[in-house]
Amino acid sequence: MNRLISFLTILALLSSSGSALAVAEKPIEVPCPTVTLQLSPCLDYIKSKADSPPPACCSGVKDISSKVKSPADRSNVCSCLQKTLGNVGPYDKNRIPLIPQTCGVPIKLPPIDSKTDCSKYVVYYVHA
Repeated sequence: MNRLISFLTILALLSSSGSALAVAEKPIEVPCPTVTLQLSPCLDYIKSKADSPPPACCSGVKDISSKVKSPADRSNVCSCLQKTLGNVGPYDKNRIPLIPQTCGVPIKLPPIDSKTDCSKYVVYYVHA
């Protein structure tokens, strides 16, 4: 009986570590160049040069939000925005959360700047 319990315990441990490994090896669905390309039309709005996000910005936000499937994707989008925005000069990080709301995309984004901890970044959907 003890051998059976030991065998089942080892089997359970191997099974759970295998699934964790499979998740870790899953490719990221939203590569940084895609994020940059899709969200570049939002730049004038984020830099306070436009009163509202242009239609191309809203289209990009909708496209990116449809591709975000996992915590790794969310972290990747955040890190990519963080790197990209670090190279554009001054911008208003408080406009970032307004983009999905203004565009009618049911997600929430945090203000992202160089101090944002992207490992804790969570995009969540707002259910109406």
